[in-house]
Amino acid sequence: MERNSCLQRLVRSWSRSRILILAALLLSSSACVTLKDPESSQEYRTDVVTRLPDGSQASQSFISRRPGLNGIQLWLRPAQSQEIPAEAYLRLELHRGSAGTQPVFITQLSPKRLEAEFPVSVAMPALEDGPDQEYSIVMKPLGFDLELYGRNEDAYPGGFLSREGEELEADLSFRLSYLYGFQGMLADMASVLKNLRLVIPLLAAFWLPGRVLLQLILERKQRMGEVEAEDLPGLDWGERVAFSLGLSLSLISVTIVWTTAFGLKLTPALAWIVMVALVLLLIWLQRRWLLHLGSQVIDRLSKSNQLKSTEANANPGKPDWTAPALGSIFLLAAGVRLAMVRDLAAPAWVDSVHHALIIRQVLELGMLPQNYLPYMESQYATYHSGFHAASSFFLWLSNMPLPAGLLLFSQVLNGLCIFPVYLFTTTITRSRLAGVLAALLAGFFTPMPAYYASWGRFTQLAGLLILPVCLAFFVRLTEWLEHSHPGSPARIFRRPALTELILLGISLAGLALTHYRVLAFLICLLVAHMAVKWVGAARRKQLGMTAAVHLSVLSASICLAIFFSLPWWPAVIRSLFFPRAALVISSLGKRTKVFDDFAWGYLNTALGKQAMALAALGWILALLRRRSFPITLLTWVCLMFLLANPGALGLPGLRILNNTSVEIILFMPFALLGGYLLSEIILFADSRLSRTLTWIFRPALLAAGILAAFIGARTLMPILNQGTFLIRQADLEALQWVEDNLPAGETVVINSFLWGYNKLAGSDGGYWIVPLAGMQSLPPPVLHSLSNPLEIQRQVDSLAREAYDYSGNPVSLRDFMAANQLRYIFIGARGGALSPKALVDSQLFTPLYHKDGDWVLVIN
Repeated sequence: MERNSCLQRLVRSWSRSRILILAALLLSSSACVTLKDPESSQEYRTDVVTRLPDGSQASQSFISRRPGLNGIQLWLRPAQSQEIPAEAYLRLELHRGSAGTQPVFITQLSPKRLEAEFPVSVAMPALEDGPDQEYSIVMKPLGFDLELYGRNEDAYPGGFLSREGEELEADLSFRLSYLYGFQGMLADMASVLKNLRLVIPLLAAFWLPGRVLLQLILERKQRMGEVEAEDLPGLDWGERVAFSLGLSLSLISVTIVWTTAFGLKLTPALAWIVMVALVLLLIWLQRRWLLHLGSQVIDRLSKSNQLKSTEANANPGKPDWTAPALGSIFLLAAGVRLAMVRDLAAPAWVDSVHHALIIRQVLELGMLPQNYLPYMESQYATYHSGFHAASSFFLWLSNMPLPAGLLLFSQVLNGLCIFPVYLFTTTITRSRLAGVLAALLAGFFTPMPAYYASWGRFTQLAGLLILPVCLAFFVRLTEWLEHSHPGSPARIFRRPALTELILLGISLAGLALTHYRVLAFLICLLVAHMAVKWVGAARRKQLGMTAAVHLSVLSASICLAIFFSLPWWPAVIRSLFFPRAALVISSLGKRTKVFDDFAWGYLNTALGKQAMALAALGWILALLRRRSFPITLLTWVCLMFLLANPGALGLPGLRILNNTSVEIILFMPFALLGGYLLSEIILFADSRLSRTLTWIFRPALLAAGILAAFIGARTLMPILNQGTFLIRQADLEALQWVEDNLPAGETVVINSFLWGYNKLAGSDGGYWIVPLAGMQSLPPPVLHSLSNPLEIQRQVDSLAREAYDYSGNPVSLRDFMAANQLRYIFIGARGGALSPKALVDSQLFTPLYHKDGDWVLVIN
């Protein structure tokens, strides 16, 4: 026995040291990831800027903002209608500074590769140069003619294109990548430490209100002797955090709806008062635990070799092994999410613009807007506002600029998704180990929710923090009623069930105010859950009692949710539901395509294929174990896809869900099933090992988890779509100039592109002119389509389409703007169809601002 004990201590010390070494090595190696820098790019690529004959050469100079340049993406293509010999190739040389210096990198590309890859990505060893290093890329085709794509004017401020030494008034299209190494990671960590104060407003917005509410309930239950098995005190640390997150978002959403209804204006000072009051209340509610903790610390300091035993209920929030596991997963996941957007000036894509607009209005008004005037033509404002209310609360407390604050808040929200995944898994599987492993998979394996940052899907992400909370309250409450008080569903209106029913109502209200589609996802999930439970109850001849409990809880919670969000519904029904119903009725008889917008790429990038394989095996294993949850999950997914594809039943388009919105939440059931599979394998192996081997198996398992996390982190970090990064740092300064110098109330014409749903959206930083400069834009944010009747939408869409069509014709554009009383044009650093050179050369427009690729012009 003594020998075995000695061996266990040896293995334990050896394992811990090796795990620490492994974690340190992986932390340094995981930083070696290739990232793209949108600031060091020239995106426009519609024009053939030059044709290089066989043997001639051209060069494009540029500046790499980040150190460690290790790749360049070029838009090159062999010219059409030419015979290309087999030995032909393109010679590429990279030089520091001008093209006449010694090359630092040389490679050759075959014409076949150039034809197959457009653009072509050229990788190279990371260069050991500092930031803002100037380079030149030299291109020389041998044996064929080459066409270079870019912009036929000097659009890139950091360099120029030349052919045979002669500078051209054009720029090649290119994107740069760099090695995000250990130094970059240290710089990011230093930035985090410098801004550590922001943890306080983040906690206040995400965690504090819900945690105080949970503690209030626990205090009352303990005082009244209502604490029972499977009641709120039975939650572990991860579940408490998940409940706190969902309840916090819900409470903030419900609160601002009612303060708006009563005309109460919220301010930064009031936000600080609320936060301080909540902190003091939480300290008071936790006073016994804090006193106990203090006495324990004093005792350990005075008697370092003695540990006082404590009763299980002395510390109801005492962390178990899941706390350090989930805490570590969250910190690494949040770090990965923040590193993914380290080169962004503001959140990506078109959705982020109207999120920023709503937040700006909440910050200015101190309440939810009734419309989006004067920043956008609008008759009503019924866009779900829960995320915007929480973001505004954070910005009031942090005093951060809107673009940077929204970017930070949304990425921390993304990292926090591991907690609702944990709660979702423990609620359905009843396994904490499966929950931790599911959190690991959602944090680092599945491409979603990390890829949400490419779209600015913040509201759906916020809704997914609340969905598992609603499910957990519903499951806990119905099971308590079935087991403790069978045949008496009326018990939900008595303590202690009434407490959780109210929490369920608050959560449902918060979800409805945060995202309508996620509310539809929850309805599908509850229907699937109840259907499976009713089948089981029918076999036990208890269907009547089970159905009565489920339906009573559901109907009561819906009534409470409607009450908690009551001021929001009249406008929503009038402006959203009625027009949507009219569209559905008008489309009767028209068949819709099935799975027309389904894309596998949203599921199988990063380590998505491996996650789906684990999920499939987990589903089979659970089915073989005669568990009911695989049927529940399958039914849930089928119901969601059925709503997204009503054409499968010959129904018209219901316009509630689409395939993309369903696809991007599948990471939750995938992570659950994969976590279940891995947990069953681990428990099976652990139960069959000797005690000595267990001391080796468990540290090895921990090391494997760390390894998997860092491998997943490396695959996730580069997956964002650079094509959705519209705004650049230079645009922020230009937009500030616009706000300070252009007359208020102007509508500014901006670059645009065909976005979807026959709508136009902004294609560069000019799209942010509405939330950042406070002026209207043409085209307006896509929120315009949800804020106006169909006739007004068509009028504005028609104007935006005319401006888009005239982008390449300065005379027609000037006449169009004059006829519609439009005076100003904004062109962002990313660029688009509007050509500043053509506009200025026409002498119909005068530049008012020109710096770092940004232009502001006025018609003459």
